[in-house]
Amino acid sequence: MSLVIFVACSPGEDSRVTTSGNHELPVEPQSAPEANHPAAGRILAEPILSNATVVGGIDNTVVMDGMAQVMSPINECYSTLSDGLAGKLLVKFAISADGTVAYAKMQSTTLRHPELESCVLDKVTTARFPPLDRGRLAVVRYPLSFPPSVGK
Repeated sequence: MSLVIFVACSPGEDSRVTTSGNHELPVEPQSAPEANHPAAGRILAEPILSNATVVGGIDNTVVMDGMAQVMSPINECYSTLSDGLAGKLLVKFAISADGTVAYAKMQSTTLRHPELESCVLDKVTTARFPPLDRGRLAVVRYPLSFPPSVGK
């Protein structure tokens, strides 16, 4: 039997609650509005989710714009290393107060290709964002979907 606890948090806090089973329950992140932005992480196919999720002091559309800057380098990783591989990644990264990426890690993957995954993470860490509106960190979960390479 598990005990579930819900906690109300002020905007910008990435608060966690631990249950007796030591499972982390994240505060529900907001989804980005559809607006005129392409779907999160679209790389020649449909993404895992329609948009990135963000918890913290930065607007989702600003995150989408920042990630758009590194999509070409991410595509380069995929083109160079994929060998026809298809799959999905969910990258978790944190944006520091100054707009730089504090860390990036693979939250989940179906690729099972460490070199490609590492290349993607390296490119994500080069993304730059405007300074945060509030707080010290904004945590982002960013989906990417890689289709099979054509002609490989």
